[in-house]
Amino acid sequence: MYQKNFKGSWKLLFQNLELFVPDAVFYIVNLIFLVFVLNQLGLVGLLTSSNDLLQSKEALTQFLSSLDPVFFIKSIFYFLIFFILAFLTGTGTDTAKFYMIRQLFLKKKLSFSDAFSQGARGFYFKLLGLKIVKFIAFIIPVVLIYSLLWYIVPAPESFLGTLFSKAILLNIALSLSLPFVIFFTLSFYFSEQALFLQKLSIKDSLKKSYNFMKNNFLPLIFTILILFAVNLLISLFFNVVTKIFTPSIIISIFNFITIAVIALWGNLFTFSVYSELEKVKR
Repeated sequence: MYQKNFKGSWKLLFQNLELFVPDAVFYIVNLIFLVFVLNQLGLVGLLTSSNDLLQSKEALTQFLSSLDPVFFIKSIFYFLIFFILAFLTGTGTDTAKFYMIRQLFLKKKLSFSDAFSQGARGFYFKLLGLKIVKFIAFIIPVVLIYSLLWYIVPAPESFLGTLFSKAILLNIALSLSLPFVIFFTLSFYFSEQALFLQKLSIKDSLKKSYNFMKNNFLPLIFTILILFAVNLLISLFFNVVTKIFTPSIIISIFNFITIAVIALWGNLFTFSVYSELEKVKR
C-alpha cells in the first residue's frame, strides 16, 4: 500500500502543478506583510545593507541595546499583528490547497477559482475552528502543569530570580506535558483529511481521526515515519551540499523550494493513506 501511495502522490503532484498556487500565495502575501512590519519599525535596511549587523553577534547586541524601550513594545504589537494575519492567511490558503486535493481524490474537476471560492465558503471557518481547537488541546496540559508547579514551587524574591524560575518551570512543564502532546498529535493527525474528504464537522473530524488512530495505529505510525524519513534525507542532503559548496542565495532558494515541494507532497501522501484506509468513495 505505502509504495503505491508514495509513488501515486508524487505522480499527482507533478500532474497537477496548480496545487502549488495556494502555498505560493501564502508565501507572497506574508512576505508583503513582513516587509510592511519591518518598514513600520524602520528595520527594512537590515535585510538589504546592514549585512555586518546581521552577521556579527556583538554588533547586533550593541544595536539592540541602543533601542528605545518603546521600540520593543511597538515591535511586539506589530509582530503580533503579523502572526495573526499569517495565521488567518495560512488558514485560507490551506483551505484552498486541501479543497483542491479533495477534488483530486474525489475524482472531481480541479479548479483554482473554486478552491478560493467554494472551498472558502464550505471549509474556511471549519478549518479555522479545527486549528484553534487543536491548539487549545495541545496548550492545556502545558498551562495546567505549569500552573501547578508555579503554585507548589515558591517564587524567588528577586526579579531576575523570578524570571529564571519561570523559565525553568516552563521547561519542566513542557517536558511533563510531552506524553499528552504526543497523544493529541496521533489522535488528531488525520483530522484535516477527515474534515475535507468526508465533509465532517469539527467535532466529528476530531472523533473520526481519533477512531482512525485506534483502528489503524500501525499505519498511522508508518505514515509518520515515512514522512519523517523523507524530510530527514532532504535535510541531510542539504547539510552535505552546504559543506561542499559555499552557502549562496541560489542554494538557499533551492532549499526553500525543495522544502515547499516535500511539504505539499506530504499533504498528498497523508490524504492518499487516509482515503485508502477509510475507503472514501471517489
